[in-house]
Amino acid sequence: MTKETLLINKNENETIRSTFLNTVNNSIFIVSVKSKSFVSIMKCRAISVSNLMNGNTKGTRLFKRFTLQFPDFVEVDDLNRKIVTRHTIDKSFRVWDLGTYEMLYVLRDELLFEFKICNGVMLLMYEYLNSS
Repeated sequence: MTKETLLINKNENETIRSTFLNTVNNSIFIVSVKSKSFVSIMKCRAISVSNLMNGNTKGTRLFKRFTLQFPDFVEVDDLNRKIVTRHTIDKSFRVWDLGTYEMLYVLRDELLFEFKICNGVMLLMYEYLNSS
């Protein structure tokens, strides 16, 4: 059996920040930025493992309608089969299905700064307001 090395970077200007083996839909989930960009705009894409086995590294761009820019983040929650994205521009969190990459819902509130999903329970954390 021969082993082959594949570059999954689109070009020399792309820096891959994170990869995740998505066993839900048998793909590689990738978060990247442009190396020479002064603004860290993150791009997400998925490449099916079968395409990789055939030497195809193109993949499908995800979350096209939304800009992810530092200090935003992408978090993969494989236990709950979700992807969470934080969008500071519109002060929201978006939750995506890990199998289909479809958006499930949006949480938007000025004071919401964090949330977690655990065993079907969602924990919302808000900024403390001093009422005195």
